[in-house]
Amino acid sequence: MKSNALIILFIATGVISPMSAATGTVVSGTQPTDLPTGTKAGGTVGTAVLNVKTAPYNGKGDGVTNDTNAIQAAINDAEGLGGAVYLPAGTWMFSALRVQGANCIIQGAGKDVTILKAITGTGVTLVSFGGASAAPHSVIKDLTIDASGATAGSNYALLLYNSSSSEVGNIRVVNAYNIGIGFTSCRSLRIHDSIVENSRNGQSILTNDSDCSGTTISGCSVFNSAKDAIQILQSAETVDHCYISGVDTRSSGNFAGIYVARGSTGARRCTISNNVIRACSSVGIDVSFGAGTGVSGPGASGPDESEGIMVIGNNCSNNLGGGISTASNGTLIAKNICRDNGSVRKPNSFGIGVVDAKNVIIKENITGNSANVTAQRYGVLFRHVHKDPISATVVDNDLRGNAAAPVIGQNNAKTPGAVPLATGIFARNRGLDGAVIKKSHKL
Repeated sequence: MKSNALIILFIATGVISPMSAATGTVVSGTQPTDLPTGTKAGGTVGTAVLNVKTAPYNGKGDGVTNDTNAIQAAINDAEGLGGAVYLPAGTWMFSALRVQGANCIIQGAGKDVTILKAITGTGVTLVSFGGASAAPHSVIKDLTIDASGATAGSNYALLLYNSSSSEVGNIRVVNAYNIGIGFTSCRSLRIHDSIVENSRNGQSILTNDSDCSGTTISGCSVFNSAKDAIQILQSAETVDHCYISGVDTRSSGNFAGIYVARGSTGARRCTISNNVIRACSSVGIDVSFGAGTGVSGPGASGPDESEGIMVIGNNCSNNLGGGISTASNGTLIAKNICRDNGSVRKPNSFGIGVVDAKNVIIKENITGNSANVTAQRYGVLFRHVHKDPISATVVDNDLRGNAAAPVIGQNNAKTPGAVPLATGIFARNRGLDGAVIKKSHKL
């Protein structure tokens, strides 16, 4: 520890008064008041707070000076202390920052006033936690990462690797060259109350193919993502109360607001709830096949009777292809609103789609067009790609107002055949009871 570093320690009351280690004088107005208490082996300890703008770091935050070395020096000291790096209000120019140890906190004065701005031409990941060495219990919060200067090779604006039980809170990531926020092998990670805007070539928030069980993404907003706004893989991840608008709007591609990708082992027990998703080039929520990527053909929809995916309470409207789609056995799709999905580029649009999967439960949803809108053709679409999507339960839904049919089957197999909707349960659906279900309609 450097003797002249600006250090403070939390006391039992949690009140922070920044104090110069050299003089003992209080420096007012330079520190946040909500830094969490750090932990080390043996129990809770005080959190050392290192102000990058003071000696020995002497960062400028003036939007001109390259502050990489000053910030990295503070990070290196904070790792040894299990402490926090504080970035006061300002624009902090940098190229790459690396956190290699546990219990390190990077905190600004607020995402509107503390800006970490990539130097033009930076072609590497901008901010990373962990990697070859683990960085659990890390925190980054209350700042903006402006990746406008990042170029090819900058795969992530923010990457967490081997950083379990960490937190990303109240940050903004703008103009990532590729992926905004990525994470790998991070169990029980918490990403909350953050904004990712204008990811230029990749996803905005991405789980890599690894164990990130227990991870939650909540209260986040994503705008104008080149690819899927939020992509999760494998098992036991939750996306809740997020707002997504504008995914792959430059093309008629196949990117979703939230994509539950299958990964090497298939996705299990993920929950997608209470999100608002619109203006995606494909669907609002896309749940992929339940089996791992090594499985293809008839077995791709999953080895289990149910993979335990729950899609509940979302509003997926005004997307180009559809509202919600699943290819995972036993998916529960309940209490969602799927309205006005479709466009001239995606003429076979739907509110809810089921591909190959069996035992899907569709209940208490509203799926149809608003008054004077004809974009969405089908309320529920069952699609045969590798096998029949059998044994669905479709109950208590409002399927009124779809332009073509409330429920339909589509066969994409090389040899046309009927999609056997009759093997499922259909009951108490408004707009369907008494109507003819087109079981063998080929689009």
